[in-house]
Amino acid sequence: MNLQQSFEEFEAKFKQKQFISPSAGFEPEESSAKEQSRRIAKALKDFWYFDRTYFPPDAHRQGYSKPGFLHKQLHRTSTLPGIHWHIAHRNLAKSAYGLKLVMWHLLRGQQIWGFFTEDLRKSRLLIDAISFTFKFNERIKQDFKPRFVIENKEQVVIQSDTTNRQMILLPFSPKRTPRGTTVAMERPDGILFDDVETTDSSMREEALEKRYSELVAAWKSLRAGGTMLGLGNNLDPKCLANKLLQEQEKGIRRDHVHVYPYPDWSLKKTGAVPYKGSVWKEAFPAKSEQEMRRMRAIVDDIEWSEAQCKPRKASGIIFPRELYQEYDYIPADATGPAYADPNLSLKGKGDSTAFGAVLFSPSEQAYYVYKPHCESYSDPNKLLSDFLGVYDNRVRMLGMDGNVTQQSMWTNFIRGWTRQKNRPYPPVRFCHYRVDDHITIAQTIYHEGKLLFPKGFAETAVGEEFLDSFHNFAGKAAGKRDDAPDFVICCLVLGFESKAYPARAGLLRHEDYHVHTFTNPFDY
Repeated sequence: MNLQQSFEEFEAKFKQKQFISPSAGFEPEESSAKEQSRRIAKALKDFWYFDRTYFPPDAHRQGYSKPGFLHKQLHRTSTLPGIHWHIAHRNLAKSAYGLKLVMWHLLRGQQIWGFFTEDLRKSRLLIDAISFTFKFNERIKQDFKPRFVIENKEQVVIQSDTTNRQMILLPFSPKRTPRGTTVAMERPDGILFDDVETTDSSMREEALEKRYSELVAAWKSLRAGGTMLGLGNNLDPKCLANKLLQEQEKGIRRDHVHVYPYPDWSLKKTGAVPYKGSVWKEAFPAKSEQEMRRMRAIVDDIEWSEAQCKPRKASGIIFPRELYQEYDYIPADATGPAYADPNLSLKGKGDSTAFGAVLFSPSEQAYYVYKPHCESYSDPNKLLSDFLGVYDNRVRMLGMDGNVTQQSMWTNFIRGWTRQKNRPYPPVRFCHYRVDDHITIAQTIYHEGKLLFPKGFAETAVGEEFLDSFHNFAGKAAGKRDDAPDFVICCLVLGFESKAYPARAGLLRHEDYHVHTFTNPFDY
């Protein structure tokens, strides 16, 4: 074991034991056989009684707060079949309550629980935390009289002489899966998984699918109706937890998989986040988002985005997030082209298409991103209807990206759309731009504060997806999602190249311009 691994092991052990520490035993008047029998029977029926009886405030060395909504959700889902993944930021006692729940289930009759992390060493640390509790928690020792039958790297078997329960703890990892695991012909009752992905984990698509398959395989190794109780952080825009959460928010559900997000601060109650304000009011009684950030010692916006279960990477230097600006209104003289780089993906779950228009106002000398949209499409008619819906009295022309093959394909799609909608063929111009050759144009305009987005756009679901791609853009060579910056850059080039942007004709007032509205001929 190297120095780094030694440090990680010390840190993990400290993290587990700071919540589950030795505590004083029961007073003499609480130690009679009758009182003990009553207490044990009640504890095995009621987890919260078990928690406050065997883990009183003095057992929590670094302070104690009453359980919050997150911990009650952990308890509720710990008996439900399926994979239940609870996603929240650090220092919310997720691991502590997860371990307490496992001990409670074992003591009340479930015989076998597994522990699944990214490697066996960390899985064994979770088991060590439970072993530590059974060895040194005086109240548990007095009532349940635990006796260690087997204790090695392969398994830990603990016998409760009071309840006559045998509890078996097994470590698992991707390299040692629970598939086919049985103990005395019995499958595990449940698995607690924690930190199955970290900042060092690969975020490539194939790695995510493999990680997902490993979780499903682990769940299928359990007895019928078994529970996979998961703990983790939404630590990267591309991580599996975030992918599953985004699919769930879009109504795309994978069988037996449930993801529960717990943002540090919630502005309002929703179906996914049924609380308002602080995620753990008992420990962090903040009255505002800023106060919550101070209490949680978060000063970096990137970490705050992770704490909000909406992670994002630090923005790039081409379109940095810090220079982002929005507009309240569009001047009457602002016109320009619309543009799209159309992509189709199976079931609408692949690459997305960003489109809209970029208008220029001669009087304000500013550019306005108009009707921006970003969505994953599988139906070409739906994509065309949405894109052509951008066309109105402000939009001078329509452009689409297209090499020879793509132009031919989309020409046929447009013809089919016109027949289906009984509409005229739209004036689409197919463009062939090398994006990297034109980045400087858009970058200069953006850095001068002259590229503006609609008011409130960043707060919308579409805006978040659009701007994540836009701000993280580092050029085509970076190989990252680039649909949004492609649209902005190419739309600006189209406006200049085709002279779709109006020339400045003197310093006229806004009221000197008159915009005549008309029905979009491509509305459907």
